[in-house]
Order: sequence, then structure tokens, then C-alpha cells
Amino acid sequence: MFERIQKMGTADGLAFNVEAIDVAPNTADAHRLILWAQDREKGTEMATALFQAYFSEGKDVSSPEGLADAAADVGFDTDAVEALLGGDAYADAVRDSQQQAQRQGITGVPCYVFNQQHAVMGAQSVEALTEALDAAPE
Repeated sequence: MFERIQKMGTADGLAFNVEAIDVAPNTADAHRLILWAQDREKGTEMATALFQAYFSEGKDVSSPEGLADAAADVGFDTDAVEALLGGDAYADAVRDSQQQAQRQGITGVPCYVFNQQHAVMGAQSVEALTEALDAAPE
């Protein structure tokens, strides 16, 4: 599975260094951080920094230090990130999203849901996603 992902990433200019990954993190705080960054119009940049930290550098994105480092890469103040992580802001939104995914039968990531009815799970080629999009009911 990892070899396929590495090949797909390389084809798109993305470096997956699965040998560097030592931990399967709990990503609840990472998701909270993305939502927080999204409110500051940097959600995509934050998600990209977290993906880079984890998949390319093997950093633990469940640790406060790993999260703060990724946020600093996006230009956020680490004190603000530590304050966020010290509280429970966005925790309900993350839990609600996880529960909704479970109710919908989503068991893997990434997962693409088209028209709230047709789902495709796992790393897929552009062709597979295009085919799924075309097959989704309107």
C-alpha cells in the first residue's frame, strides 16, 4: 500500500517518506488546528504543513511540539497555538465530524463523498475520481 502511495506522490511532486514515520498519531488536535487556521484563512496551508511534517518528515503531529512547529511554518504564533491546544476550542466540531463519518460508513482516509451519496475511499488516481464523480447521482 505504501509503495503505491509513494509512487503516486512522486508522480505529483509529493515526497512520502514512510520509513520516517514512527507513530500513528491521534489527529484530533491536528484537526482542531486546521479548523482554527481555516478561521484565519489559512486552513489549506495548515493542512499542507501538517501533511508535510508527518508524511515527508515523520514528525509526530499529535504532539503539541509537532503541531506548534507546523503552525510556525505557516506563520502562526506558537503561543497562540499552545493556548488553542490547552483548551477545548473546536473539539466539538471535530467530534461531530468524526461521528458523522462513522454514521456514513466512512472507514478510511482520504474519503471523497460526491453529492452526499457516492463515496470513494483511499488514495485514488485522477481517473478514478473523475469516474466516480461522473457516476454520482445528481
